[in-house]
Amino acid sequence: MLVYKYRGGTKEIIERDIQSLEENYFWSSSIEALNDPWETIVKSDKFEKQSKSIGWFLNQKRKSALSKVHDALMNLLETLKKAGIYSLSGNTMDEILWAHYANGHKGFCIEYDLDILLNSYSGTFYSFPIIYTKNPPNIELKDIPSKNQELIKKLAGYKSKRWSYEQEHRIITNFSGPYYYEYDALKSIYFGLRMENDFKDLIMKKLKGRGIKYYQVEQVDKSYKLKTKPVIDPYLNEPKYLTQIPENIIGNNKIGFKIVKKNYAEIIKRGDLEVLLNSEISQKELIEFSEYLKLNIFGSVNNFFIRYYLDEQQIFGVAWAVYSIINDKVSCHINDIVN
Repeated sequence: MLVYKYRGGTKEIIERDIQSLEENYFWSSSIEALNDPWETIVKSDKFEKQSKSIGWFLNQKRKSALSKVHDALMNLLETLKKAGIYSLSGNTMDEILWAHYANGHKGFCIEYDLDILLNSYSGTFYSFPIIYTKNPPNIELKDIPSKNQELIKKLAGYKSKRWSYEQEHRIITNFSGPYYYEYDALKSIYFGLRMENDFKDLIMKKLKGRGIKYYQVEQVDKSYKLKTKPVIDPYLNEPKYLTQIPENIIGNNKIGFKIVKKNYAEIIKRGDLEVLLNSEISQKELIEFSEYLKLNIFGSVNNFFIRYYLDEQQIFGVAWAVYSIINDKVSCHINDIVN
């Protein structure tokens, strides 16, 4: 399933958004930061009435259990306020969305593969389309035994019908903040009608080698509709992303690499890599390259560990070099050399 995120604003905001694309993360906003003050509003009157009615027929022990159910619901509502929400749309050709969320068509729109986006994260994401109604949903006793997905959907998956033009699909995260994804989740970029050419080129330059498709949004003559026109990527022949060490690290030397194993432990926020290099590099270059891999694959992990190999036959055996960050302490070993 393809979903879309409209972006735009001041020069600083656009540059910040381009940086997040380059570093493969999205920002999950706090509920308080969203533009609808009725977010997560529900009606619990029915739940309260049902609880009191049933309470008449229960002994003290079961009344106590029912009270705990009520407290658990209230706690979930409070916890949800700390959660993050990443709002997406099912439509990339809506003139109102371009006007409201892409700075009057001066911004751009990102196309994601939702399945890859969700599978990039080893923790728990909740994802669902928004349901648009005249009134907030009612929480009832029958909702409490529901699986978390269904209950959270009822708590955070409804909005007023006035918002229906957005065709929103949202991702609920445990907390607000950055969430890193596999780079191939990003499929296409749509440039707004009024987007500056310098920003278009900057996006294509920063995202070179990733196989992303680009489109220019245009007006359909004598109508209120929009259409798209493919844009030729001027960096189409650049090396594939994450296959060659960047020039700013090794100069004009062309040294390729292959990531043969990757693992991320969410609870301890540790990333592990096994990397096959085509050639030796200096210790200084190795440290810079390791930082590059950390930023582009795991982002702001607390602990990071890489084993480097020069021979495919030696993979998972004795490493040619090892780099690690444990509790902010950096260590780099090449054979018997210690940094």
